[in-house]
Amino acid sequence: MPPIRRLIRQPWVLVLVTAAVTGLVVGGVWNLVRKHQQQRELRENGNDIISISRYRDSTTAAPEWTARHQHALKAFLTRSRPTPYRGTPEFLSALGSFPAAEFLTACRREIAAIGDYQLKLLAEIQRLDTQQTLLFGVALVLALILPGILLIYWRDAAHRLRLFHQLQLSETRYRELVEHMPDLIQSVAADGRFVYVNRYWRQVMGYSDEELQQLRIWDILRPDQLPKCRYLFERAFQDRQLFNVETVFLTKHGEELYVSGNVTVHPDPITGELVTRALFRDVTTQHHQMEVLQYQEALSNATVRIVRQLLAELEPERHFPELAAQLAEVLNTDALYLVALVENTAQLVGLWVHQEELRPAVEASFQENCWREGCAELLERIRAIAIVEAYQEEVPACWHQRGVASLLWIPLTRYGQLWGFIGAEDWSRTRLWSPVERTVLEWFASSFLTALERTQAYRQLQRLTEDLLEARTALETYAEELRQANEELRERNAEKDRIMSIVSHDLRSPLSGIRGLAELLRGAEAENPELVREFAQLIQEATEQLLSLVNDLLEVARLESGRVRLQLSPTDLCELARGALRLFEGNVRSKGVKLTLECPETPVVTLLDAPKLTQVVNNLLSNAIKFTPSGGQIWLRIRPLPDAVELQVEDTGIGIPPEHLPHVFEKFGPHQRPGTAGERGTGLGLPIVKHFVELHGGTVQVESTVGAGTRFTIRLPLSSPVPCPSGHEDAVSASASPAQSIASSSTR
Repeated sequence: MPPIRRLIRQPWVLVLVTAAVTGLVVGGVWNLVRKHQQQRELRENGNDIISISRYRDSTTAAPEWTARHQHALKAFLTRSRPTPYRGTPEFLSALGSFPAAEFLTACRREIAAIGDYQLKLLAEIQRLDTQQTLLFGVALVLALILPGILLIYWRDAAHRLRLFHQLQLSETRYRELVEHMPDLIQSVAADGRFVYVNRYWRQVMGYSDEELQQLRIWDILRPDQLPKCRYLFERAFQDRQLFNVETVFLTKHGEELYVSGNVTVHPDPITGELVTRALFRDVTTQHHQMEVLQYQEALSNATVRIVRQLLAELEPERHFPELAAQLAEVLNTDALYLVALVENTAQLVGLWVHQEELRPAVEASFQENCWREGCAELLERIRAIAIVEAYQEEVPACWHQRGVASLLWIPLTRYGQLWGFIGAEDWSRTRLWSPVERTVLEWFASSFLTALERTQAYRQLQRLTEDLLEARTALETYAEELRQANEELRERNAEKDRIMSIVSHDLRSPLSGIRGLAELLRGAEAENPELVREFAQLIQEATEQLLSLVNDLLEVARLESGRVRLQLSPTDLCELARGALRLFEGNVRSKGVKLTLECPETPVVTLLDAPKLTQVVNNLLSNAIKFTPSGGQIWLRIRPLPDAVELQVEDTGIGIPPEHLPHVFEKFGPHQRPGTAGERGTGLGLPIVKHFVELHGGTVQVESTVGAGTRFTIRLPLSSPVPCPSGHEDAVSASASPAQSIASSSTR
């Protein structure tokens, strides 16, 4: 299509041409009106000139009538007229007062002024004639073009009308198709109101058009679906992409409708606002079928799981509630029981109830008085090997009184004889048991009885086996005791040899030193008092080392023999710790380390053996001082806990290698080594600490980092409240006091 024709087809071109023709015609008419006005004014001005000339001539002929002529002229010029007077206002106002000569001169000037104005009017009339001719000419040209434009536009409008009619027919067919589709089609605005739903939607959901106006999308969703659907609804308006939705609608009558479909967002063709367009398919039937399949699969899985447990169980009757609970969870029942029929008596073999507080009521239902009175008819059906189902009023009185709404009994046979039955109860609804559920219950009971018989046979065989193995076990036990006794003797003998070797070495060194010093004192060195005092100091240190070794050996021997007994008494741990600090004050000052006590202000009193715990603290502090170089720090902390008391000794010494940590509490272990100043120990201090702490029911732990220090933590159980020492109000308190410390200069 040529560009000119495409341009002419535009509606605005027709409007523009029509408006132009109209404007030109209106302009021409307006020019005619103005021209008529100008011509009328031209005639009025001509009349004025004629009147002035006539009265001038009359005054020239009769000067004595000058005043009268002037008044008559003034009356003529000021009369009511269609156009105003175009002469000078001074002439008009002075009429009646001019002398004759002046009046004649003024008339000539006034006629000249009006003549000039007439010339202007003639020029304006000529211009309006030219403009009118141009306007009408252009209007004529456009008027000639307009029919062609109208013809083209009419043909185009007729074509569009035909297309619109076809579109209406197509839309009618499409709407008819959409309205009768067996799917739920809906369009929802951003605020949740329904813009459109099809007829099938209204039929299925049960809402009228009036109700739809007040309805929102959230009103038809099942409550548990609201969070998910709100999120998807907002996301749809943000992303404007097609996505799949599976949800649950609630009809007007409260029925659940499972739907699945696609949702997208587009502008509404009428209002232009963004709306969702969704097509949902009713999948309720498929959902129910899927639920049945899932239910059967769950029953199958539960059956397999129970079979495996029954094959592994040696006491199935004891685990019946646990196995029945697994099956009942899938069956959604309230009670399961296995009953053996012995003559006319019912014996409960296994019972599971959903509410444990109702167990006595269920057990009472099988007592003799209730059993014989209410279950005669049901019992006859069981003896006839028939499945018993009872609902509401059919349920026996004893069962009905405790709220049983549905009852199922399935008879069980063993070797062709009636053994009993398995029963299931539902307390909240009238339930029709499916064939699959009956089969699963019967199979469960049969498997349980098979496992029970297998277990009984196994127990008989086990008793026979136990009788046969009893004698052998006794002989093996006696032989094992002899072997253990011999092994223990060998271990003790080896340990004795090792200890004697170590002790011999540790005794030989100080004794050799004492012997050497004694020989020196017998010589010339005895004459030197300074040497004598130095030798005496060395002899004293060697004897103290020997005494410490002997005391530790005796203490270890008492511990291992079990002859140590605790003498418990109320003891303030803080006071005990202060005594230990006073004992080691000289060692701390001589080595140049800092020893700090952190203890609460109030006493920490508990029942313990004070001498033994004092030895524990002394051993730990002695170790800390020995392995902490000059300038280091040692902390002794006592802290009460809710159910214990914690005692901690921490130092900044050389630490213990990681490979030695597991052996620190062994006698003469590989961790033995001299201190930072060459001090030596017996190697028995930490084993004694461990034994004494464990005698008190406590624990001891060690943490160490090589080069950073070591921390020993002891926890003793907190005894019941005991009388406090005099002067103390509260035996246990968590408030801490400023740390007490013993410090010495590194130069001392």
